[in-house]
Formats: sequence, structure tokens, C-alpha cells
Amino acid sequence: MTTRNIRKKIFAGGVVMLGVIAPVLAIKVSLDPLYMDARFEPASTLHAGCINSTNVMFQSEGQEIENVHLVFSYIPDDIQIVRVTSTADKSLINYNIDHDSLVLNYLNQKSKKLSNVTLFQIYFKSSDNLTSTVLSLGKGSYALLKGGDKVALNSKSQLTFAKGMECDPDEVPPVVSLVSPQNNEEPIPLDRYFVFDIKDTGKGVDKQSIQIDFAGEQYDATSKYLQRNSDYLVFYPKTWLPVDVSLVLTITASDLQKYGGANEIKKSFSFETAKGMVLLNNINPEIYRKIVGKAVNVFASAPECRMLKQLYAEIDTTSQTILGGVFGKLACDVSDLSTFVQQEAADKVHAADMTSFQANKKVSVLGVLGWVLFSVALMLKLYYYVAYRKHKKIAEQISLQLTTNN
Repeated sequence: MTTRNIRKKIFAGGVVMLGVIAPVLAIKVSLDPLYMDARFEPASTLHAGCINSTNVMFQSEGQEIENVHLVFSYIPDDIQIVRVTSTADKSLINYNIDHDSLVLNYLNQKSKKLSNVTLFQIYFKSSDNLTSTVLSLGKGSYALLKGGDKVALNSKSQLTFAKGMECDPDEVPPVVSLVSPQNNEEPIPLDRYFVFDIKDTGKGVDKQSIQIDFAGEQYDATSKYLQRNSDYLVFYPKTWLPVDVSLVLTITASDLQKYGGANEIKKSFSFETAKGMVLLNNINPEIYRKIVGKAVNVFASAPECRMLKQLYAEIDTTSQTILGGVFGKLACDVSDLSTFVQQEAADKVHAADMTSFQANKKVSVLGVLGWVLFSVALMLKLYYYVAYRKHKKIAEQISLQLTTNN
């Protein structure tokens, strides 16, 4: 449990008599309970039914201590010792946990003066409805001074408890890291997208809390420009980025846990955009997102489909096979294709019988322009179809890479 060190010291005192003429030397052992983070009530007591901890502090008045031997007794129905840790060298400490007692031993080989130092940290679990209990430092407890004299130590320390919301509240905010682009020091293309890794070691991330501020725009969790893939978040800016500018992307995310005030992470990344028309995917971000993640087909209009059918009727069999696959991708209705081809053949025969005036009539400039524009529109859709095939592969590679890294 991560805790804030809010201390409430309970002292256990001891004195040593060094013969009739020796002075009285005070040595103190204190318990320093570590309470829950102040956000999670109750903050001034230990939490019943949970694993709590207390520091064991030692203080002497300038005396050199060679060994500290502490024997704590407790009521096993109230608390259960879970483990003991220490900041000291492991070779200098040892402990033993019994049914109703805990023995701690510290060997001060370097003869350091133990002035207000933490020797041990005791972790213990209490019963669910416990309000208070006593941790007694008593029989067999002593501090051994340099020279062989002992200071007997004994006291009774009361610990108070109260019921909290839960034993392990989430105290650690999410972690956000940039996956792509991997090097944000290089100028980024104007159609750059971004991939983030968002994780939380606690109870998870509130996906609805995610927000991105970038290039003067704000994107929240409901934005169509944010897509999730497991722990990864893919962000597609809705417009191309401006040329040769410095931009800051700030992403915010919060814990799923709400009570006590959700932990929030706000992280910023700085980027420089390309100095010229440098593109990553060579396509508008909106179109790219559609053809990669959403669109299965690039739909053609009815007049465009009719134009393709006319082309189909005039080409050889091999070319017809190739064009037949395009019909499906453009979602053209080909149920009447055979009839259409036959009709086109009949129209050609009829056209051969046209009068000389009809065969040689001038085509208007507007008519030619209309066909040119019509052809350009169709070619653009064919381009998007080719781009779809290309960038679908890119998206699959990105997804595979993210899955492998995960």
C-alpha cells in the first residue's frame, strides 16, 4: 500500500543503571503508524480489515549502540503480522514472526549512532471490525551499549482503527507514452497520425476521461478521430498540419476510480512540422481514416457506373475480366450487364446508319468539358480505391506491430 507518512508517535522508554554512580541514559523506541493517503477517509486512523504498516523508530542520546533486540506481543485475534522490512543491510537484521509475538534484532556493526532512525517497518492485517488494539514492547527487549551494558525496553502502544471504503484504493495515476512517431525530434509529415500507450497499474483508465489538445483543436473521448486498440490510442488529426511550425500535443487521462479524487495524468509532447509539402500517406487524413478503418468500398454514382459499363462493352474479354473486379469494389449494379452489352452492340449498328449530318456534327465545347470533368471524378474514385488497397496494408502492418510490441 502506498501511504503518506502522517506520524503519530507512541513512545516506549527504557533506562539503564550503570552501577550506583552511573548516570541515567534515556533510549526511546517509537511506533510511527503510516496512515492512508489523506484523500481516502478515514485519514487519521489505520484502516480496519486492511494491511497497515508502522515504522519502528529508535533514538538514543548520543550513545553507541551495538545491538537492538525488540520483542513485541499482540492479540492474534486482532492483528496478524504479514511481513517486516528494513532499510538496513540485510546481513545486519533478522526477525521471527510467531503466533502472538514478533522478535526483531538489529546488529549495529558499523557502530553508527542511532539517533531518530527507522530500523524496521512492520506490516500487519487487522480484523474487519477492529477499533483498537495494543502492541506491547516488553519482556526480553533491550538495547546493548558499546561496552556490554544493556538498556531494558518495555511499553504498551495502542493502535486505533476505523473502517474505510476499501483496502487498496488506486493512488497511482495512469502512464502515457508515445509509441508513434518514435522520434518526436524529427520534423513530422503534415498528415501525421499518433499512437499512444496508456496503462494503469491500479484499477484501470477511465476511457471517457481521455482528451487531446493539439493544433488549436480539442478532441474528447467521443471524437471520431480517436480510436482505441487495447491499451493503445490512435489519434488522427482532422486536418493536415501547418507547414514549418512548432506544435504541442497535450493528452489527459484519469483513473477509473472516482472516490477520493481520481488521479489524473496530463502529458505534453512537442513536435516540429515539415518545412514543405511532406506527407506520410499522401492522402487527406479524413479520407485515410475512412478507407483504413471504416470503408470497405469506394462507391461510384449511377452515371459513373453507366460510363464503366459502356467502357466494358467496348473492350476485349481479358480487359473485361479486370474491369469486372472494379465493378464490385465501386458497388456498381451489374445484374443487367449482359443486357447492357447487347444493347450497346445494337446501338453501334444503329449509329452506323446515322445520316452524314449526324455522323459529322460538331461536338459543343461544354459537352467536351462535361465529359472531361466526369472522367476526372471517376479517376479520382479509382485513385482512392488504389489508395485504399495500399493503406489497408499499412494499417494491418501498424496493427501487427502494436500487437507484437504489446
